Amino acid sequence: MMTSICDMQFGRRDTSSRRGVAMLLVIMSLMIASTLTFSYLASQDNSAIIGQNVTAAAQARWTADAGIEMAAAILETDVDWRQGHDNGQLAANFPLGTGHVSINVRDIETDDLPNQHTTHVEITATATVNNISQTASAIASVHDASDGSVDVDLSEFVVFSSEQIDLGDQTTLTRWSGSPLASLGRRIKLGTRASSAMSVQIGQEAAAIDATLFYAQGASGGLLYSQQEQPIATSLIKDKIPMPPSPDPGILAPSEAEGATDVTLSSFWARQEPPRSMMNFKMRRFSRGKLVSGTYTIADKCHLRAGANLLIKGDVNLIICGKLTMQLSAIELAPNASLRIFVGRGVSIHNSFVGQKRLNDIFNVTGAADWIDPNRIEFFALPDAHLGEPWRITGVSVIKASIYAPGADFEMFGFSALYGRIAARK
Repeated sequence: MMTSICDMQFGRRDTSSRRGVAMLLVIMSLMIASTLTFSYLASQDNSAIIGQNVTAAAQARWTADAGIEMAAAILETDVDWRQGHDNGQLAANFPLGTGHVSINVRDIETDDLPNQHTTHVEITATATVNNISQTASAIASVHDASDGSVDVDLSEFVVFSSEQIDLGDQTTLTRWSGSPLASLGRRIKLGTRASSAMSVQIGQEAAAIDATLFYAQGASGGLLYSQQEQPIATSLIKDKIPMPPSPDPGILAPSEAEGATDVTLSSFWARQEPPRSMMNFKMRRFSRGKLVSGTYTIADKCHLRAGANLLIKGDVNLIICGKLTMQLSAIELAPNASLRIFVGRGVSIHNSFVGQKRLNDIFNVTGAADWIDPNRIEFFALPDAHLGEPWRITGVSVIKASIYAPGADFEMFGFSALYGRIAARK
């Protein structure tokens, strides 16, 4: 009997529990339905605003694209956009379509504001429609229409020679991976005014990667002799490209009669500044020197010995009427500095560095060194340089510069790397 009562009482409690669960499910269902209903009604209230924003965003995008086209049209005209910009801005809140657009330009190679030498620019157009902004960007290359002249440094060419190009051993010509333009994947350009057979030779272990050779009219069909596996592209230059002399520094060589003397720097700690006129200039082992803005002239030789470091501050012209010799030494540029070196009778650079100021003494000859605009360091051969010795870079050297030596022979050996460009006789 106890068992039966217990069973009956257990059964009544079980039924009550199941009814409670059912009621809870009903209440939860009503709550979910109510939430969904309120959410739907709320979304209907915002649908008009959302639609307007989508439309405004699309219009802003189209206006930004139109701003890019507008900038391209400006760059194609005679407007002096290189100097006429306002801190890099070509247009500010210019009414266009249903909104306004602002257009900015930046020199890709210098990562700075455009100047009279700018040819590669990044265009950024920012458009605003109904307080919604969109941005579009593009890269443009701008070259002035041909007027029969060329750049004195033939800067469109990685290598240009008047008589001969010979790439032997394991020489490699390729894009500088650190260059802002490297990502564009453009072919590198070689050029020559030579016309006889085999004037351009590329050995079996050498390579000119993604390169095009430009040659003059009347050149021999056998002008190029290449042993590399991938054939090199060629292109005819229809107009004769002159190779003008280097710019004239306009300063005569100093003399003893004018008070010029031999100068030797030997201090290990202090950065000494030499006088502006010297007969010969020598930096001893581990010496430190600096050249600040201005022009320095050396009547004969300039010799930097092992461990010597010459720091360039500001805009410097260094005129060496004789020969430049560097051995285990360095010429480094401080931030925003520039250097133009004029040399009369040859260059010999061995196991040395020329470039921006370094954080360490590592010589990166892999082709992936840190970027510096090669126009910040320019080497020029003085007009009588063809009477002097060849320009030689040997050992493990790194040179980041633009070299223009139309009357000189240029030779490079060892594991050295030239980041920039070269124009020479051969």
